[in-house]
Amino acid sequence: MVKFERPNHIETMKTQHSQHSASHKAQVALSALSKLNTIAEIASQYMVHPSQIHKWKSQLQKEAPGIFSKAHDKRLEEEQALNERLYKQIGQLTVEVDWLKKKSGLVR
Repeated sequence: MVKFERPNHIETMKTQHSQHSASHKAQVALSALSKLNTIAEIASQYMVHPSQIHKWKSQLQKEAPGIFSKAHDKRLEEEQALNERLYKQIGQLTVEVDWLKKKSGLVR
């Protein structure tokens, strides 16, 4: 019986997943939506698999209307208010820690 062995490079091969920025994904999806180029051309241009382009395109189509909604504006306002409260709390806690260090003699 003949025994076949795998080449060494097959055992050590690892797939590397590239992580794309949100702006890159948006640019690719907008390019796909414009229909100026085929998906294959866009995939070649941006070096992204065509199925990934289809996913980003459909995600953009699904979520784009929400950008212009009142709920989106309200959510942004709530996030800003939360950030303001948190920064205020951080400032207050920093002052308290400094005061405690000074009283305990850790800081001169």
